Amino acid sequence: MASKKQNIFLLLASVLLFVCFSCQKEINYNDDQTHALKVTSSTVSGFVTNKNAVPVMGASVSIGSSTTTTDQFGFFEVSDVLLVKNTGVVVVTYSGYFNGIKTFIAEENKEAFFRIRLIAKINSGNIAAASGGSITMNNGMVVSLPGGAVVNASTSV
Repeated sequence: MASKKQNIFLLLASVLLFVCFSCQKEINYNDDQTHALKVTSSTVSGFVTNKNAVPVMGASVSIGSSTTTTDQFGFFEVSDVLLVKNTGVVVVTYSGYFNGIKTFIAEENKEAFFRIRLIAKINSGNIAAASGGSITMNNGMVVSLPGGAVVNASTSV
């Protein structure tokens, strides 16, 4: 009876080892094709506006390694820019506004067009960290902090 249990155990152990080691995929780290980033050339254009749909002139637009600025109509265009295939990013910066960021799938011989709306940075007030205070927002919401509620973790003991 013990030998039958031993045979079943050996059979199950053999099957388990076969399944575990037969599914292992061999990885060749010397294959340059596996780790090389594939790039593609693309033309990217679009319009940059503020929240009221007014064109933003002079905004900086970065696409891949290229940078341009928007014209008086908020228009930008970059031709034949090299991008990592399938991972294009457009970043728009303009003083007083949050950065506008668009991601897209970059494909060979396919143009990309965007309308990017920038959101203004609005300072509704200041609160002194030591004494605290309140700020009333445009929508009536009030933000209140007591004195000492804000601490710089890198300088506090």
